[in-house]
Amino acid sequence: MTANGVTSEQRRFESGFLLEPVFHELFDSIEAEVFVYEPNPRIPVLREQLRSLRRENLSRSEATARHTQRLAELETQLLRERDMVAREALYQQLAEGRKQKLPLPDFPKAHELQVEIAALQNQEQARNARQLEATERRNRQAERQPAKFTGYLTTVEIDGL
Repeated sequence: MTANGVTSEQRRFESGFLLEPVFHELFDSIEAEVFVYEPNPRIPVLREQLRSLRRENLSRSEATARHTQRLAELETQLLRERDMVAREALYQQLAEGRKQKLPLPDFPKAHELQVEIAALQNQEQARNARQLEATERRNRQAERQPAKFTGYLTTVEIDGL
């Protein structure tokens, strides 16, 4: 207690000299840059167009095949028919069927889409390979650079606290 009535607390601290200094090697913590594969957004759109075109070509081919088969049946019936009136009716049906224009499959367009998709995939792979190589090169360069920390680091370990 002091003269003015305030209590003060005193503690004694005893210290010694550091007998065995410990040195730690410092390592730079480098976070490697991560490569992210970037797909070409146009490829799925073109694939869907190709799928749609193939379905359409298939239905057009089937319609053409059915129409051709129907014309062949009419020709066969026309050759077998002996009644002139029935034969004339079959001939009219055959003439109308031959005049009918059916939508033809668009195979060249499907081939063009396939070629375009293949070209875009090659471009995508080449671009991503270049980006992967650049990322790996930057990571290797970052590993070879010296630690950015320079100077001294002083640490004090106090036992018992």
